[in-house]
Amino acid sequence: MSDDEDEPEEDWRIAKLYGVADKSSPEEFAALVDEVGTRDAVCFGSVMMDRPSARAHFVVLALIDLDDGSLAECLTARRALLKAAVAAGGAGGGGGGGKSPVSP
Repeated sequence: MSDDEDEPEEDWRIAKLYGVADKSSPEEFAALVDEVGTRDAVCFGSVMMDRPSARAHFVVLALIDLDDGSLAECLTARRALLKAAVAAGGAGGGGGGGKSPVSP
């Protein structure tokens, strides 16, 4: 990152997910989130080691674009995609996609 850049470098996966979000079914979007994974994730210019947090970061930044409208409008328009990505959860994400490291 050069000195005159104000924004930290973001992970390439955010742009990939953002580019397909409105063209994908909820199931396809959740599968792509799983496919791109979270290994060596970059969040706000730093490496993110917590995979569930990195997954959430990717999904939120890919689906919520306030240039497209208000937060409520973005959430309403992309609710099904968000719901599918959360339900899939990813490994250790607390959703249906992995086992929780904490057992009852």
